[in-house]
Amino acid sequence: MKKLLLFTTLAISSIAGKSQCVYTCSNYAVAPITYSTFPSGTLNVTPQFTNPVLGTWADDGSIGPIPIGFSFDFYCNTYQNVYICSNGFIQFDYQPLPWPNQYVHPTQFLPDATVPNGMIAFNMTDLDPGVGGSITYTTVGTTPNRMFIVTFEDVPCFGQTDLNTGQIILRESSNIIEIHTKKAKACTNQSLGSTQGIENTNGTMAVTPHNRNGNSTWPNSANNTAYIFMPYSAAPLSAISGNTLLCEGDVANFVVPSATGAQGYNWTGPTGWIGSSSTTAVSFTATATGAISVTANYTCGVSPASTLAVTVLPAPVVAITSVTPAIICSGKSVQINMTGASVYTLEPGTSIGQSPFTDTPMSTVVYTVIGTDAAGCNSLKSATASVLVLESPTVSVNSGSVCQGNPFIITPSGASTYSYVNTPFSTVNQTVVGVHEYTVIGTNVLNGCKSQAVSTLSVIGLPPTAVSADRSPICRNETATLTAFGASSYAFSSSTVTGSSNVEIKPLFTAVHTVTGTSTEGCTRTATVQVVVNACTGLNESAATAAFKLYPNPTSGELNIDMNEAEKIVIIDLLGRKVKTVQLQAGNNKVVLDLPAGRYFLKGENSGTHSGFVITKE
Repeated sequence: MKKLLLFTTLAISSIAGKSQCVYTCSNYAVAPITYSTFPSGTLNVTPQFTNPVLGTWADDGSIGPIPIGFSFDFYCNTYQNVYICSNGFIQFDYQPLPWPNQYVHPTQFLPDATVPNGMIAFNMTDLDPGVGGSITYTTVGTTPNRMFIVTFEDVPCFGQTDLNTGQIILRESSNIIEIHTKKAKACTNQSLGSTQGIENTNGTMAVTPHNRNGNSTWPNSANNTAYIFMPYSAAPLSAISGNTLLCEGDVANFVVPSATGAQGYNWTGPTGWIGSSSTTAVSFTATATGAISVTANYTCGVSPASTLAVTVLPAPVVAITSVTPAIICSGKSVQINMTGASVYTLEPGTSIGQSPFTDTPMSTVVYTVIGTDAAGCNSLKSATASVLVLESPTVSVNSGSVCQGNPFIITPSGASTYSYVNTPFSTVNQTVVGVHEYTVIGTNVLNGCKSQAVSTLSVIGLPPTAVSADRSPICRNETATLTAFGASSYAFSSSTVTGSSNVEIKPLFTAVHTVTGTSTEGCTRTATVQVVVNACTGLNESAATAAFKLYPNPTSGELNIDMNEAEKIVIIDLLGRKVKTVQLQAGNNKVVLDLPAGRYFLKGENSGTHSGFVITKE
């Protein structure tokens, strides 16, 4: 059990006054470094340790104030002196308290508001340099790179043989702290073991290496190790990133790397710039050339500014110089001329290009133009100009098709008056087969605006109708066949049959026969053929006619023959063969012609007066 010691209040020497806070002075970063051995003092100060009760006493004693040899900033305070405690640490702010709190204390888990505070601990535990080992200090080097070194050499734990060796180094100018551990153990009479690290004056902030804060089982790997404790510097922020060449009116983003410990940022742009931010990024609307700056807010103040010079190119100023003509009929074109930029965007229509622009507005319109100059800067203000558009008539016109040679009537609508191109009249007589176009111009007499439409006419050719007869000349009442071709359907003047291309006729007289052919498109054309009809009478027929009468001729098979006197009749075919002989009596005789259809000759056998009759059997 650790022995109890009585203490009285120990008068302390005054410490140096506190300086103005530096930026982020209340924050430290700890990192491992290579273990090294630094010079130690030549004087073992252990015999000079005292406590308020027992006077000179190495165990649970201290010495101070000890001059550092230079000014040293620690957690926002500046010091010239320190106190060295036998239990493995040094103090900047010495806090004497009545018994039993002065040095009889347990190991602390940092941060801890209980005294001691404002300290740097190599191995905060129950060490006893009165038994053995040494504690020395020294200042080495030259300004501004001096070092203050406190060395604990083979100092044992109270009541134990474990030895602890290490050094605390304070570096001038940088205010860096280093702790180098050659060997260290946690004293077994301490429930928390031991602690290595730093703690501020009121015990509210602390930084310790990993696994060395109130740990009773420091591993052997802790030997020959070292850590550096670095206060965050007051250097300006890192460089600002962003575009340094902008156009007036551009919205640009700028970024600065995050600063450790910063609690916010203050961005400032050149006069007239629009934008603000409290983060590492800002969006500005640029208006003029100037410099952007940003500072960081820390717990103790504001950092120096980081700046970035930005050049801002002026925005082009565009103007519409003319719109020609300013009054038009709908469907007509206008020309818009503009100046001030290299490339323009015209609305409505979102046309992009160089001046001039040509447009065809259908109603009264206000044109808006913005421009882009050769540097790529856009105009901030647009230029406008208006065009008065008068209503043009909406002309409609019919189209169609006709057969070749037939008239076609163009019928327009939608305007007051009309004129025609390619034809003087609205009625067209086109004889050329094919497609023909006729332009119709309509005029609105109220405002003089004109529009036009096109009538399309298809002229269809007539069918190449023709007709022929299979026999000509023929005898009266003989049959002839008329054949038509060149069309799709036919109508004959000498027959009631329609559609067919063939008809039979039995003309009594020579005549011209007409056929009308109709194409699939409905167009017609006529053709004619003449069929010559002969009487076909023999030499004695006139005489025979007086002796008897024969009817009907042609006949379907029965003849009526009126005789003046009895006589035998012979019927002969076209080959001259007798095919029938009939005895006729005076008066009416009925003769059946039981013969094949064809032409036959009839004559009297006893006299030549009846010869030469030609009869036709159907």
